[in-house]
Amino acid sequence: MNASTGVILTGGDFQGLAALRALAARNIPVVLLDHDLCISRWSRYTHRFFRAPAPSDHEAYRQFLLDVAERENLQNWMIIPNSDEIVYALSRNREALQKVYRVPTPAWSVIEKIHIKKNSYQLAEKLGLDIPRSYFPADLDELMQ
Repeated sequence: MNASTGVILTGGDFQGLAALRALAARNIPVVLLDHDLCISRWSRYTHRFFRAPAPSDHEAYRQFLLDVAERENLQNWMIIPNSDEIVYALSRNREALQKVYRVPTPAWSVIEKIHIKKNSYQLAEKLGLDIPRSYFPADLDELMQ
């Protein structure tokens, strides 16, 4: 890979393919990462493809991102999440990843307010927004009540 910067796109499903095409239309090189089979892997706009570990394996995923940046000279590339699971992984590892990538995902202290639905509903309620009636039982006994 050359020294120019580009985008690391994390997920190549149909939304990823749309993002890939939009970036390519602006002559931005895109490296695609996915842990599964994906349609974007075969796109003519994909600069390179790397099979990543599942983002649910947080340690392996973080280490993979750091290793691929070093191995492929992707320092200072922007890493764009394409799923809630990747947003979670990037926000939880933001400090380490920012040393290598440009990470647009906010820190976990921000993301947890929307990623954890209980937090989202409680924040909406606090702000006076209409939400469905929601209950958050701590255990089976509370649920039965």
